[in-house]
Amino acid sequence: MINEIIKEQELENQFREYLKTRGYQLVERRKPQGIDIEADNKGIKLVIEVEGSQKPDGNPLTTQQLYTHFYRAVGQICKRMTDDKSCKYILLIPYHEKYLGYVAEMKEAVRRLKLNIIVKKESKYFLINSTQEMLPLDLNALI
Repeated sequence: MINEIIKEQELENQFREYLKTRGYQLVERRKPQGIDIEADNKGIKLVIEVEGSQKPDGNPLTTQQLYTHFYRAVGQICKRMTDDKSCKYILLIPYHEKYLGYVAEMKEAVRRLKLNIIVKKESKYFLINSTQEMLPLDLNALI
């Protein structure tokens, strides 16, 4: 398994461009510690928390840092959940064996929370489904 090593900001910028090319309107970030990406298309709202796998200095995150980033991101998403049925919650992560392991450990919680896990591998995006398969991303298939 080849791990993707990418800074959070770089991954966030790339996914913003991906959404724009698919007709999504991006909401400007209201505060530095707010939602990483907030987007809207035809009444469907996306709330996206992004996690990278590389430190600002270019070094890869350690296993402990990956663990902390992943579970903090899940907590951030949970904190932002509302009863708005038009809202889709997404955790965007790079393809990394540790992150994928954490997703597998949380399989039932991810299902119950209706949390969408999007993985960037090379230049493509994938959605991890309920059986832990990575399927090509279809934004219409978000739960």
